[in-house]
Amino acid sequence: MKLFKIRVLLMLTVSFAIAAHSFRSSASTPCSIDVNTNTNVFYVGDCNSVSPYVSVISGSSNTVVATIPLGGGHPATSIAVNSFTNMIYVAATGSIDVINGSTNAIVAQIPTSATRVAVDRSRNYVYATSIPNSNQFLEINGSTNNVIGTLSLPSQPGPITAVPGGLVYVGVTGGAYSVNPDTLTYSALPNFGPGGNTPQDLAIGSISSRCGTQICFITHVYAGESGGGQGFLVDYNTSTQTYSTVLFTGQANAAAVAFNGSTLIYVRTWNTNPNTIEIVNNSDSLVGNVPIGSGNQGGLSEIAVNQAFPQLLYAPNSVGNTVSVINCSTNTVIATITVP
Repeated sequence: MKLFKIRVLLMLTVSFAIAAHSFRSSASTPCSIDVNTNTNVFYVGDCNSVSPYVSVISGSSNTVVATIPLGGGHPATSIAVNSFTNMIYVAATGSIDVINGSTNAIVAQIPTSATRVAVDRSRNYVYATSIPNSNQFLEINGSTNNVIGTLSLPSQPGPITAVPGGLVYVGVTGGAYSVNPDTLTYSALPNFGPGGNTPQDLAIGSISSRCGTQICFITHVYAGESGGGQGFLVDYNTSTQTYSTVLFTGQANAAAVAFNGSTLIYVRTWNTNPNTIEIVNNSDSLVGNVPIGSGNQGGLSEIAVNQAFPQLLYAPNSVGNTVSVINCSTNTVIATITVP
């Protein structure tokens, strides 16, 4: 009888292992990412719609230290981290999944079909856009995970970024809007880049500038765009409401944008194999590019920079299921991490 029980247990163990392996798709599709700058931990979202999950990567060792399954079979199209609360917000199409970074457990699911998400760590607010067939902008209280406000925009919003304690910027077809989260009102940004182009991604940066006899900091909105087969970066000065552009030769699309916190803007472009990270300084000069892995063509894509020293940039590559790690001081790929 004891031998029979052992055999049954072994058969059940093998069966469960096979079932678990069958449930998980053999190929991940990493596309979204953000970083907790306090813990130096990166969170990479899987755009596989069969069995998506979030990979947790240690920025110290550049290894995957955990994987978090997402329920509902919805791809993780966007990730935003609140470094103050250590909460991670994952736009998983059918919901925004809230992950506790201390336990790597999903602690809440906010029902919405948003595919883009951003965090204001100062207010502890979360913002969501890109809801299919909807022009809605959502405002969520990060303390309660409740939707506390909605705003209808004139056209469907896409990429989104937030100034801590300030305005939220939203990309739409042909331009961008600023949203006041206190009054839930919006304003179109005048002269936002060449007309008719749609931002693929947005980032904000605070650039020092001379204001009379003093130094002040001006918010710049950076947009990765494409038009006429040419990828480019729009640098929009919110003070003067003027813009400049940086062209990327031979690159048809600027898919993702990140700011390093001081002087450099990083733009993921694709049109070649491999893709590249184009590097632009705050004088709008192209100062370098770094070949990385391939992927995310025609789809959502994010990149993330840990602004601690040494600065590292992480870029998910959906083709090959990897994440490229770039040292921002040397502009070289120092690691390629395979996600399971």
